[in-house]
Amino acid sequence: MVLHRFGSGTLTRSLPCRASATPHAKGFDGNGVFIALGNVSCRASNNDWGKVTAIDGNLVASDLVISCYEDSTLVVTRDLKTRFFYGRDIWAEVDGVAEMEYGKGYCLPIGYRNAAQDAIRPRQDAETSMALLTVAESGALIEYELVDKLKQGQPVFKQASRS
Repeated sequence: MVLHRFGSGTLTRSLPCRASATPHAKGFDGNGVFIALGNVSCRASNNDWGKVTAIDGNLVASDLVISCYEDSTLVVTRDLKTRFFYGRDIWAEVDGVAEMEYGKGYCLPIGYRNAAQDAIRPRQDAETSMALLTVAESGALIEYELVDKLKQGQPVFKQASRS
Protein backbone atom coordinates (compact mmCIF):
# COMPACT_ATOMS: atom_id res chain seq x y z
CA MET A 1 0.00 0.00 0.00
CA VAL A 2 1.40 3.38 -0.96
CA LEU A 3 0.34 5.79 1.72
CA HIS A 4 1.15 9.03 -0.09
CA ARG A 5 0.65 9.80 -3.76
CA PHE A 6 2.25 13.19 -3.85
CA GLY A 7 5.76 14.43 -4.48
CA SER A 8 6.01 16.67 -1.44
CA GLY A 9 4.09 17.15 1.75
CA THR A 10 4.13 17.96 5.43
CA LEU A 11 2.52 15.94 8.18
CA THR A 12 1.87 17.80 11.42
CA ARG A 13 0.85 14.97 13.74
CA SER A 14 1.85 11.40 14.50
CA LEU A 15 1.30 9.02 11.62
CA PRO A 16 0.25 5.45 12.37
CA CYS A 17 0.24 3.54 9.07
CA ARG A 18 -1.48 0.23 8.39
CA ALA A 19 1.02 -0.88 5.74
CA SER A 20 3.78 1.43 4.58
CA ALA A 21 4.94 5.00 4.72
CA THR A 22 6.14 5.61 1.19
CA PRO A 23 6.61 9.21 0.09
CA HIS A 24 6.39 8.26 -3.59
CA ALA A 25 4.25 9.77 -6.28
CA LYS A 26 3.03 7.22 -8.80
CA GLY A 27 4.48 7.95 -12.21
CA PHE A 28 7.20 10.26 -10.95
CA ASP A 29 10.92 9.62 -10.88
CA GLY A 30 11.70 10.53 -7.28
CA ASN A 31 12.50 13.96 -5.91
CA GLY A 32 10.36 15.87 -3.47
CA VAL A 33 10.19 16.28 0.28
CA PHE A 34 8.25 14.42 2.99
CA ILE A 35 8.24 16.08 6.41
CA ALA A 36 6.56 14.57 9.46
CA LEU A 37 6.29 16.75 12.57
CA GLY A 38 5.62 13.84 14.87
CA ASN A 39 6.18 10.11 15.07
CA VAL A 40 5.80 7.72 12.15
CA SER A 41 4.94 4.08 12.85
CA CYS A 42 4.42 1.65 10.00
CA ARG A 43 5.20 -1.79 8.65
CA ALA A 44 7.66 -0.44 6.07
CA SER A 45 9.16 2.90 5.11
CA ASN A 46 10.57 3.52 1.64
CA ASN A 47 12.38 6.69 0.56
CA ASP A 48 13.02 7.46 -3.13
CA TRP A 49 15.62 8.77 -5.57
CA GLY A 50 16.51 12.40 -4.80
CA LYS A 51 13.92 12.64 -2.02
CA VAL A 52 14.33 14.24 1.39
CA THR A 53 12.43 12.55 4.21
CA ALA A 54 12.61 14.35 7.56
CA ILE A 55 10.85 12.99 10.62
CA ASP A 56 10.77 15.24 13.68
CA GLY A 57 10.10 12.36 16.03
CA ASN A 58 10.53 8.59 15.96
CA LEU A 59 10.43 6.29 12.94
CA VAL A 60 9.28 2.82 13.96
CA ALA A 61 8.92 0.43 11.01
CA SER A 62 8.05 -3.04 12.28
CA ASP A 63 9.51 -4.82 9.24
CA LEU A 64 11.63 -2.70 6.95
CA VAL A 65 13.22 0.68 6.21
CA ILE A 66 14.51 1.18 2.66
CA SER A 67 16.82 4.17 2.40
CA CYS A 68 19.30 3.26 -0.32
CA TYR A 69 18.58 5.75 -3.09
CA GLU A 70 21.21 8.09 -4.48
CA ASP A 71 20.76 11.80 -3.79
CA SER A 72 18.24 11.03 -1.05
CA THR A 73 18.22 11.80 2.65
CA LEU A 74 16.47 10.25 5.63
CA VAL A 75 16.76 12.23 8.87
CA VAL A 76 15.05 11.18 12.11
CA THR A 77 15.33 13.57 15.07
CA ARG A 78 14.63 10.86 17.66
CA ASP A 79 14.81 7.07 17.36
CA LEU A 80 14.82 4.81 14.31
CA LYS A 81 13.71 1.26 15.07
CA THR A 82 13.19 -1.50 12.54
CA ARG A 83 13.66 -5.18 12.03
CA PHE A 84 15.54 -4.70 8.72
CA PHE A 85 17.37 -1.59 7.46
CA TYR A 86 18.28 -1.62 3.76
CA GLY A 87 20.59 1.30 3.12
CA ARG A 88 23.22 -0.30 0.89
CA ASP A 89 25.58 2.70 0.61
CA ILE A 90 23.20 5.51 1.65
CA TRP A 91 22.83 6.06 5.39
CA ALA A 92 20.12 7.54 7.57
CA GLU A 93 20.93 10.24 10.14
CA VAL A 94 19.44 9.76 13.59
CA ASP A 95 19.58 12.01 16.66
CA GLY A 96 18.39 9.32 19.08
CA VAL A 97 18.87 5.57 19.12
CA ALA A 98 19.11 3.50 15.94
CA GLU A 99 18.00 -0.09 16.52
CA MET A 100 18.21 -2.43 13.55
CA GLU A 101 18.26 -6.19 14.07
CA TYR A 102 19.13 -7.02 10.46
CA GLY A 103 20.22 -5.05 7.46
CA LYS A 104 22.68 -3.93 4.87
CA GLY A 105 23.84 -0.41 5.53
CA TYR A 106 24.16 1.83 8.55
CA CYS A 107 22.92 4.94 10.32
CA LEU A 108 24.96 7.90 11.48
CA PRO A 109 24.29 10.25 14.37
CA ILE A 110 23.22 13.75 13.32
CA GLY A 111 26.38 15.86 13.43
CA TYR A 112 28.74 12.91 12.98
CA ARG A 113 32.43 13.71 12.54
CA ASN A 114 33.91 10.37 11.52
CA ALA A 115 31.55 8.18 9.51
CA ALA A 116 33.60 4.99 9.85
CA GLN A 117 33.92 5.38 13.61
CA ASP A 118 30.40 6.71 14.30
CA ALA A 119 28.45 4.26 12.11
CA ILE A 120 25.57 2.44 13.81
CA ARG A 121 25.21 -0.96 12.19
CA PRO A 122 22.54 -3.66 12.40
CA ARG A 123 23.10 -6.30 15.08
CA GLN A 124 23.43 -9.05 12.46
CA ASP A 125 25.92 -8.90 9.59
CA ALA A 126 24.86 -8.19 6.00
CA GLU A 127 25.29 -11.78 4.78
CA THR A 128 23.07 -13.20 7.54
CA SER A 129 20.56 -10.40 7.00
CA MET A 130 20.29 -10.69 3.23
CA ALA A 131 19.66 -14.45 3.53
CA LEU A 132 16.36 -13.62 5.30
CA LEU A 133 14.86 -11.80 2.33
CA THR A 134 12.56 -13.42 -0.24
CA VAL A 135 14.31 -11.54 -3.06
CA ALA A 136 17.10 -12.80 -5.26
CA GLU A 137 20.06 -10.57 -4.51
CA SER A 138 21.54 -9.78 -7.89
CA GLY A 139 23.93 -7.24 -6.45
CA ALA A 140 21.96 -4.08 -7.11
CA LEU A 141 18.50 -2.56 -7.09
CA ILE A 142 16.72 -5.22 -5.03
CA GLU A 143 14.78 -2.34 -3.49
CA TYR A 144 12.42 -2.47 -6.49
CA GLU A 145 11.59 -6.09 -5.79
CA LEU A 146 11.13 -5.35 -2.07
CA VAL A 147 8.77 -2.45 -2.80
CA ASP A 148 6.78 -4.51 -5.33
CA LYS A 149 6.35 -7.30 -2.77
CA LEU A 150 5.20 -4.82 -0.12
CA LYS A 151 2.67 -3.24 -2.49
CA GLN A 152 1.29 -6.67 -3.42
CA GLY A 153 1.08 -7.82 0.20
CA GLN A 154 3.67 -10.54 -0.36
CA PRO A 155 6.17 -11.47 2.35
CA VAL A 156 9.62 -9.90 2.19
CA PHE A 157 11.06 -12.32 4.76
CA LYS A 158 11.37 -16.08 4.53
CA GLN A 159 8.90 -17.81 6.88
CA ALA A 160 11.36 -19.24 9.42
CA SER A 161 13.14 -15.89 9.79
CA ARG A 162 10.61 -14.15 12.06
CA SER A 163 12.32 -13.32 15.35
